[in-house]
Amino acid sequence: MENRPIVQTLRNMQAEEVEKFPLRQLASIRNSIYLQLTEETSKGYKWTLRKNREEQCLDVKRVS
Repeated sequence: MENRPIVQTLRNMQAEEVEKFPLRQLASIRNSIYLQLTEETSKGYKWTLRKNREEQCLDVKRVS
């Protein structure tokens, strides 16, 4: 799986939408949520991360 743009993808997600990222982007995704998406988190946006070992990827879901 190819690396994907993180911040733009997370900003464009709708509630309950799930996007897949390569496992190697885990640290970058966490940092992006906590450091770069502060405006969105202050508005109530939330994401969850789940390691999908079967597909060797991360499932990122916007929950609100």
